[in-house]
Amino acid sequence: EGRPALLNTPYEHVFHYLLARGLSIFEARARTLKILKELDMMEYAHRTCSQLSGGLRQRTLAAMALATDADLLFLDEPTLGLDVLTRMKVWEVIRRAAAENGQTVFLTTHYMEEAETLSDRVGIIEGGRLVRVGRVSDVKEALGEKMCVEISGYDLDVEMLREVGQVLVLGRSVRVLADKKRCDELLEWAVRAGKPSIFRPASLEDAFIALVGRGVEDEG
Repeated sequence: EGRPALLNTPYEHVFHYLLARGLSIFEARARTLKILKELDMMEYAHRTCSQLSGGLRQRTLAAMALATDADLLFLDEPTLGLDVLTRMKVWEVIRRAAAENGQTVFLTTHYMEEAETLSDRVGIIEGGRLVRVGRVSDVKEALGEKMCVEISGYDLDVEMLREVGQVLVLGRSVRVLADKKRCDELLEWAVRAGKPSIFRPASLEDAFIALVGRGVEDEG
């Protein structure tokens, strides 16, 4: 009464999706409001989706899936196109779904940070082929090294860097994977040479690049 009609809004999408799954009107309404609050979407709950940004429409799709409390949840790139802060909110809801609700979440993503942050187990797929599967720590340990120095520059001597450790070349950036002592020495050299550099633990992204790189070379 006095309220505008709901036409294709985030609230309506989530609410009717839950009704279609067999939830009662009361439960569907409660879950819809809960997930929209968790994803900071109450401000947009009753706005027509065609008037929302791509990121908010993506959040609406994530809300529809996460509101179900299904035992097995498939999420296909749920944070695609979202800004960093919103992505972290979605991550928190996914974590809670697994930790508190006991749901199994099967997540596909191109963001290696997302996979490393959320996953208990990961599978790396290249060209339709599963090249590695296991716990995140096991996949990273397959590199053989735990530290990485990332150096930027146009005139880097890649062959010299290969004497230090495993080298991953990414455009004008080179990542060198080695033990801590060699990485310390390489970082000192990079600083003296005025090369922008970062010293950090090896990441799942490093493992992905190394594994996919080898797979492509092996196939010719």
